[in-house]
Amino acid sequence: MAINKVQYGNTVLIDLTDTTAEASDVLSGKYFYGKDGVKTLGTGTGGIDGDNLEYGLSLVGSAIVGSSVVS
Repeated sequence: MAINKVQYGNTVLIDLTDTTAEASDVLSGKYFYGKDGVKTLGTGTGGIDGDNLEYGLSLVGSAIVGSSVVS
């Protein structure tokens, strides 16, 4: 049985109910927990395109080239 929310008294410790990640959003071979609390293996194929870190068709970060940060 998967658990997607953990509460201690009135304090919510973990809440996955609003998670929006899908298997294709997470790199292949990496695990994540979906909003249903089920541990799932990612299937995504992110990579580096030039100096930009891209995931799918979206730019998600910057690369460090030498001592400079390239965005």
